[in-house]
Amino acid sequence: MLKMNDSGKFERHTNTRLSILRIIFDLGFLVGDSVTWPDLMLAEHVATQLGRMPEFVHTYPEIKAHMQKVRSIKMLKEWIESRPATKF
Repeated sequence: MLKMNDSGKFERHTNTRLSILRIIFDLGFLVGDSVTWPDLMLAEHVATQLGRMPEFVHTYPEIKAHMQKVRSIKMLKEWIESRPATKF
């Protein structure tokens, strides 16, 4: 979980980070051995946040790698490259 500290920066809770990273390392995807809705949701959330805060995953290269893995799936990659740009 991310929590804003007094200086306006996000603090990361280690237990949550370790749980998510353990799932990604063990399975490659969040649920099972192939891409599912949770993978799509996380990948899109990370991509959106990176556009707003490039430092969002600076200390979590595994999360960024997961996003890149999901977004590199051929059909998804083609759709992402051809979809209209939106704020959301």
